[in-house]
Order: sequence, then structure tokens, then C-alpha cells
Amino acid sequence: MLIENWQITSLGKEDIPQAAALSRSFLWPHQPSDWDFMLALGTGWKVAQGDDLLGTLMCWTYGRDQAALGMIMTRSDMQRRRIGKQLMDHAFAELPDRQLSLIATREGQPLYKKCGFRVSGEITKSQGQSLGASETGEVITDATLDAISVLDCSHSGLDRRDLLAALMKVSDVALIRGEGYALCRPFGPGRVIGPVMASDEEAAKALIAHFLRRYKGEIMRIDTPTQHDLADWLNTHGLTPVDTAVAMARGDSGPPDKRGVIALISQAFG
Repeated sequence: MLIENWQITSLGKEDIPQAAALSRSFLWPHQPSDWDFMLALGTGWKVAQGDDLLGTLMCWTYGRDQAALGMIMTRSDMQRRRIGKQLMDHAFAELPDRQLSLIATREGQPLYKKCGFRVSGEITKSQGQSLGASETGEVITDATLDAISVLDCSHSGLDRRDLLAALMKVSDVALIRGEGYALCRPFGPGRVIGPVMASDEEAAKALIAHFLRRYKGEIMRIDTPTQHDLADWLNTHGLTPVDTAVAMARGDSGPPDKRGVIALISQAFG
């Protein structure tokens, strides 16, 4: 079998139109503005043939020892030519000594397992037209970055202050003091609720309900670890389970304790 060695270079702003078109080919909802936001906060690599984009991989580092991988794509007519494997190997070389995480599609899982990733959980994507919600709590909407960062780190085990600072510029904020917080921002065809961090189910539902009421009638999305069993509750409020994906991790110490993570920022950021 011919082993092709592909040249891997940095993904830049000039690649966003083709990257957005490539993600649309997989029916992913990312708009060029979403790609621009992700690229501004992380690092991306690509394989191209002339001016044609063939594959991508992005990463975002958290603190000194964690990183998330995402937007791992190979053009459909170029799959099984080791583009994805060589992009992964490049990422490993660029991110030594970091614990890595990603959210895997069914199609991507065999490659990631070969690369040393193991299953750490399952994610449910729920989406639909918000019907509103009645659950309430002592929610405030003027939280500071410091308050959000402390809650985020305590629930996720990650240092994501820089990412949260950028997210807060484009997001609505809801916080219950000492319990948790949630963000909501434009994404794809509507809005995404995430992250959501909470100490218990009651606080989580109050935070999510705050945005379901505020944006009643709009298309909303949320990505939740299945361990929290929120799918039925979300479904009664208009957000139907439409897909599942697998959370995976690679590294000696394993993923941090994320029991307080009720919803992801996105399947790319984690």
C-alpha cells in the first residue's frame, strides 16, 4: 500500500471559507463566524493540495497540562489516505505532556482508539424550538469573569479563563451564587446554551430554563453528558435529542473530574 506523507501547515483566516464549506459537507452547523471565533482562541493545522483544503484539526489549551482537540475533518473523497492520522500525530508532537480530550463521531472513533484515546463518556445533542420553561432560581445576569472562572474551574477541573473571557463578550450570562453558571450565545442557525456548570440538577434546570424563557420560540441547542439524564426534561421544553457522540481522553492521568459539567461549551471546545 502506498503511504502518502502529507505536508501539514498552519490553518489561517484565509482558510475559513473552505473550512466552513468542509464542515457543512458533514452537516455540521458551523458558520464562518464560528470558525473565526474558534481560530482566534486556538491553533489549527491543515492538509491542502494546491489551493484545495483536504483536512483540518484544531486544538485549544487549558492551563499547563490539558488540551481539547476538535474540528477534525477529512474531505470525503480523500478519506482512508492517512490524512487524519498524520494530523493527529502532528498534534501529539505539538502538545507533548498534555492530557487530551475530544468528542468523537462514530466514524472517527476507530482512528482515535488507534491513537490511544479511550472512551470517557457520552454526549447527547438536543436541539429545537424553545417552548420556554417554568423552573426558576436566584439567577443573576451581571456576573464577573472572576466569579465565572472560579465556578468553571471547580466544576470542570480546567483552567479556561482566557476562553471564558472571549465567550463572555458574545454571550448572555446566568449565575446562581455558589451553585453554578451558564452562558448562551449565537451559534449556527440559532443559539447554543453552554457551558452549564452546576452543583445539582435543580440549579442546572434553573440556569437552562432562564435561557429557554428568554429565547422562547428560537432554535436552541445544548450538548449534555448523558450521565445527567436531562434529555427527557429538555424534550418537554422543545429541545429534542437528535444525535449522540462519545467523549474520549488520552493521557496518563485521565480526564479531570467533570461531574459538575452539565453542558459543554461546544463539542469542539469541550
